[in-house]
Amino acid sequence: MTWNIGLPPKDTVVALVVRKWVTCESGWRTSFLARDPVLHISALGKAFANHDFTPTQTVCMGSLVEKNGELIVLDEDGDEAGFEATAILAWSHVPSFAMDQAAASATDLLLRRMANVAR
Repeated sequence: MTWNIGLPPKDTVVALVVRKWVTCESGWRTSFLARDPVLHISALGKAFANHDFTPTQTVCMGSLVEKNGELIVLDEDGDEAGFEATAILAWSHVPSFAMDQAAASATDLLLRRMANVAR
C-alpha cells in the first residue's frame, strides 16, 4: 500500500490518514480530528484549556468532493465525515484484497447454490 502526501483526487473513495488530537485527564479520553486544534479546544471550553493534546493520526475511508467551491470530506457511506479536508495528511487507494474477498465469497455461495439445485 502506497501513501500519497496531501489531498486525494476528488470523487474517489480512498483510505485517508487524518490528524487526530488526543488528551486523557482523570481517566477521561477526549479526541477530535483537525489539522489545527485551537478552534476545537476553545469550543470544548475552559475545562480543556490547560490540557495537553497530543497529535497522532488515524485512518478512515472517505472521499473529497467540491460543493459550492468548498472541499468537503464524505465518509464511505456518502455522509459528511465530521472533519475538514485540511485534516487530511495522506491518502491511498483502497486495497483490492477486500473487494477480491467479497467477490470470492459471493462466487462460492453461488456455486454452492448451483450444486444444490443440480442434485
